[in-house]
Amino acid sequence: MQMVDMFYDQLEDAKQRKVPFVIPIGTIEYHALHASCGTDTMVINGVLRELEKTKEIVVFPPKARYRWMWMLMRITFIAF
Repeated sequence: MQMVDMFYDQLEDAKQRKVPFVIPIGTIEYHALHASCGTDTMVINGVLRELEKTKEIVVFPPKARYRWMWMLMRITFIAF
């Protein structure tokens, strides 16, 4: 599930059940004329959308302020 679509009680429930919280990390870099600079970020977002179909995970938005979330949730992050 996408974190931006979740309510606080759903986040707490996922935390209690130890559902993996995933931060999509992709680079912004030059790919010549054949692809956009955000290609790597788009790829990992697509991979996680597919993974959500088969595994219960919470996907953070690709660009967010995570500092407050770490303090609030005290969860283990998985970076792909």
